[in-house]
Amino acid sequence: MMNQNARVPSVVLEDMTVTQLEEKRLGCRSILREFCLNTTAHGLPGIARSKTRHNRIFWSVAFIIFTGFGMMALVHDNTQLPLIETAGIELAPGRRHKLGYKKKATYFLSSPYTKCTDKVPFSMQAMFENYNNADYLYSEALCYQLCGQVYTYEQCGCVSPLLWNSRTLYIPSINRVVFADLCDYDNSCYTKAIGEVLTSSSLMNDYCSECSQECLIRNFNVQTSSLSAPADWEMEYIKTFVENSSIPLPVNWNSTWYEQIHKNYLVINVVRETSIVENNTQSAAIGTVDVLSNIGGQTGLWIGISFLSIMELIEVLYQLIRHEYYVIRTKIGIASQ
Repeated sequence: MMNQNARVPSVVLEDMTVTQLEEKRLGCRSILREFCLNTTAHGLPGIARSKTRHNRIFWSVAFIIFTGFGMMALVHDNTQLPLIETAGIELAPGRRHKLGYKKKATYFLSSPYTKCTDKVPFSMQAMFENYNNADYLYSEALCYQLCGQVYTYEQCGCVSPLLWNSRTLYIPSINRVVFADLCDYDNSCYTKAIGEVLTSSSLMNDYCSECSQECLIRNFNVQTSSLSAPADWEMEYIKTFVENSSIPLPVNWNSTWYEQIHKNYLVINVVRETSIVENNTQSAAIGTVDVLSNIGGQTGLWIGISFLSIMELIEVLYQLIRHEYYVIRTKIGIASQ
């Protein structure tokens, strides 16, 4: 009896452990399936939608044959949200890449000279809350992305999968922040909605009225170059490093390790070409003193009036008004008698 009672808890715990592992496995599969259905990589949505093994094998082979592999890189400032899907640089494997950059800063005058702004709107701040302790500043490009996503959500109930990181949206019509679902890649609703926003001035005024130019724009001019890599004398060292690491190796590694390294090897060297930062500062062409000087100069040149003449004219007008006031007051006094 003692042995039988001792086994019951272990069986229950074992069943609970199996159930938890199964739930985690299903959760991971659902996350992967959602990513595959909504990613812009051609072939992955076909794999996720496949109902049969043969269909899944077909899309998997097509994805491997026709899809390129590599890495994307982006040089940006710490206060800039990296929009790698639009500004990223694609890097191919089997090469040693060098990214040489120069920093450039452009400063614009605030109102009344320009309509630039550095204020982060609430819709953008709601998105920044998902980035832990990130100190991102206002971005005009991101502002237009968010307002386009808001209109798309109101029209389609989902947002563009191309902008998958812009899913936390503030919807003014319901005065609430939502985490929107991604539209299916083959759904034409989101492309139609974004096209409507971009081509309609009234919709731009309604949804993107807060999107003004930044008062400070930081750019990085990147020059890319690459060499074939790795060299033959590096192959043995790389092979030893890979075999001693936790990287999973293919079954035929012993016979194909040379090709595998060339296919998956990629090096990026980010180099600052110069410590000099190019600053472009917008300045007012005419100030208050310049305006007064121009008025005085132009009037003196063309009609011979100076500021002293203007003061004399003001004095004459004052004397005339005072005289008329005295005459009117005298007439009123005589009439009252």
